[in-house]
Amino acid sequence: MKTPVAIFAGNAPSLLNVSEDIRYTAAQLGYSALIHTNVYPELVYRRKVDAVIFVYPLDPVYAIDKATYFYEFRNILNDNVIWYTTVEGRPAPWETRTPIWRYVEVYANSKFTDEKLREAGIQVVDIVPHGVRKDKVERALKLKNQYEKKIRSEYGDRVVFACVSSNHPRKNLEGLEKAVALLNEKHKDDFVVQLISDAMSEVENMYFVADMGSLSHEEVLAFMAACDYLVHPSMAEGFGLPVLEANAVGTPALHCDMPPLNEFSDPSVNITWDFEAVEYVNLDVAKGGGIEYELHKFQPSAIAEAMELAIDLKKNKPEEYEERRAKAKESVEPFDAEILYRKFFDNLTLL
Repeated sequence: MKTPVAIFAGNAPSLLNVSEDIRYTAAQLGYSALIHTNVYPELVYRRKVDAVIFVYPLDPVYAIDKATYFYEFRNILNDNVIWYTTVEGRPAPWETRTPIWRYVEVYANSKFTDEKLREAGIQVVDIVPHGVRKDKVERALKLKNQYEKKIRSEYGDRVVFACVSSNHPRKNLEGLEKAVALLNEKHKDDFVVQLISDAMSEVENMYFVADMGSLSHEEVLAFMAACDYLVHPSMAEGFGLPVLEANAVGTPALHCDMPPLNEFSDPSVNITWDFEAVEYVNLDVAKGGGIEYELHKFQPSAIAEAMELAIDLKKNKPEEYEERRAKAKESVEPFDAEILYRKFFDNLTLL
């Protein structure tokens, strides 16, 4: 009988995709893992599982119940409990002084996350960056042609930018809208932005494709592969998985040259812009959140200028553009999810 493992995950699409890749890795190693978007303590109390993996951001307000469960479950399951986490800024220090956080140990998804958690007094076991599964990429590339045909039938030879993003303020969709409005002044007939998001846009040349979470992970990857670029306007990330995913399917990305994106983004592949200042802002204070987001501030014109460079590259330097696509796939070879996520299971004492 395979060893049962519970994966308790947040319900954001990115967290569920990462959880599915961890579940897949578990299956390859002989575990039987199931993903739950709520914590079911009775699975542990009744010993229905032998290990637990939390995949949940470390907001010290929203996640304090997870911290309590982490402590309880470790005592019951002989330390076979893992917490894989991210943070897009610094946890509020007055929140992490709650005693329960002294007993929590986590795996960080980036050097940036590691640094911010350690500054807040959270114990970090190791850094395990996000990865992309090769089998998912292969399936996505087989789907690419059907997306590409649709895109070209609608937009001809326009340069097509994909954007895969929630409407959280740190994701800066408003900044992208302003950048597109600026770019429309000179290049209205040269480009479009296709948006997978939980937000609509009324700006000309920005077109809604699908809601976040409504497509399978392979379909999102295929969509990215069919577009010419990914544009990622975010001001704060714990990792920045869409950039890695776009590169994995051979699509160059545009993004701010900020941590943690610059931990893995290859400058010979992707087009970046600089930030002007860093501000710490609790964007969720009205909801009671406990993260001071590390916002890398820049003007919408910086996005527009990067998009203008990208348009010129695609239209006027096709050989260089295709070289970037080839390099994109090569640049993410070290980020094989199945290899990276094995580290979690190396530290379980079950098999």
